[in-house]
Amino acid sequence: MILCDSVSKTVHDCTKMLTQGKEEYEVIIDPYLESNRYMSPDNVVNMSLYIFSSWCKFSYYEDDFGCGKPVWASPGKLPTQNLVILMDDHEGDSVEAWVHLDKKGIKQLEQDSDIQAYAI
Repeated sequence: MILCDSVSKTVHDCTKMLTQGKEEYEVIIDPYLESNRYMSPDNVVNMSLYIFSSWCKFSYYEDDFGCGKPVWASPGKLPTQNLVILMDDHEGDSVEAWVHLDKKGIKQLEQDSDIQAYAI
């Protein structure tokens, strides 16, 4: 319950910050963008870096903001590539993979036989 309360407080605080203007938004996103700058091709030689993050088991489909519970949730557009976010689906019995790649990477991913075996 402590984790759930902590996540709820964080969501509340971030929602408050994000609805108050661009300056508050930058407080959240700037450190993320700064870390990406250090991982840019200019700084990393002959290395492919992929970031994986699991958002599974968070209660995205249980939160009611006054219009009822959501029927679908997603991370939205993120200003980075080579990022995979895993999220529970609406029913909670499957996992969605939100994959942020460049066009070349997406084409390679779509042609991968191991990925095709699990893709819907």
